[in-house]
Amino acid sequence: MENIKLNLSSQISLIETKLINSEDNKANNIINNISNNIQQQILYYFSYDDQINRKLVIYELKLEKNALIEQKIKYEIKYKEDIGNFNIHLIAKGNINGKIYFIFISNTNSYILYAGIYDLELSKYFPIILDINVKLKEIIKQIPDKDYITICEQNKIFFFGGLIDQSKLRNNTLSQNQNEEESKTLSSRNDYILNKSCIYFDIEKLDFEKQKFNESSLIPRYKLGGMNENGLIYLLGGFTTISNDNENNTNISNNLQFTKFFDDKMHQFNIAKIDEENPKDMIDNDVYMINNRFLISFSCYIYAKIWILDIKTNKGININLKDKIKFEEFNTDNIFFRLINCDINETNNQINLVIAKIIYNDNNKDIKFDIINKSFEYIRE
Repeated sequence: MENIKLNLSSQISLIETKLINSEDNKANNIINNISNNIQQQILYYFSYDDQINRKLVIYELKLEKNALIEQKIKYEIKYKEDIGNFNIHLIAKGNINGKIYFIFISNTNSYILYAGIYDLELSKYFPIILDINVKLKEIIKQIPDKDYITICEQNKIFFFGGLIDQSKLRNNTLSQNQNEEESKTLSSRNDYILNKSCIYFDIEKLDFEKQKFNESSLIPRYKLGGMNENGLIYLLGGFTTISNDNENNTNISNNLQFTKFFDDKMHQFNIAKIDEENPKDMIDNDVYMINNRFLISFSCYIYAKIWILDIKTNKGININLKDKIKFEEFNTDNIFFRLINCDINETNNQINLVIAKIIYNDNNKDIKFDIINKSFEYIRE
């Protein structure tokens, strides 16, 4: 247990961004509404640790002109004290107006769920009681176990992609002496199957449901990226076949899929017809909408690159970041990179990336953040 580390790509995530000194002085998403007069911004990251310290830590990062000036712990959700069970695992989170919804599952009994709300304004965690019924037990079996994403849309937290542990379908109880992260690490991917459906958690009803739509239109994949904007949900990248050797790019999806969600319905996913270049080599990628015009995907999993789709012209372009940013450390166990900000100047074709460098410290079992700024000309070949 002493050598177990956080999985930086899956156990650390951005939950909200606040702007300071913006014109309306409200909490907005910097990715969607970037403004040149913004002097400061506050980022909230969380890191959950279900193996050593048994808690979820919320970090507050203060940036000034895209430079990190302060990092501190905003709040700690201690599993035993705040939730009542130290042996649990985070499976989903959703952010609505400064209220962060967390859903946990027991590592020893996969029928037991816990949920709660962390209020950023009050800096307090409030537990939620869930009704564990027969229907819920059946749906839990269909919730992906790893390498999936969650997207919050219209008070619903959707689970997309990922892998489902086949043993869960046969046996719903994990060994008392083996926590979930250990089982994920030790198990071969051959023990998993691709998730082909979509489950969501209804925040208003506090219940899980299966989204009814044409499942055959959804490309099964894991380690994908996605986002939502104005009722549209976008999914792209990810591995489409299960393999323990993913160094080759033959099984990476190069399609962008989208669907419209309205009136509690999601009819089907469509494949976008892109002019010029489709997204390429996008794994465990961050996806954002910039200036209501550019769809951006950033991946630093195996290949350091971004993909930009100009929605106005429907033209896509892949940009290799290997020669633009020194990512020689990017695929180590202790370091991971996430895109937190991007700006595209349409006048001079200049792009600026603001990237969080997340570093795991072996000595104190903690993480720290660094910020990378890089600008270069946005050239279409």
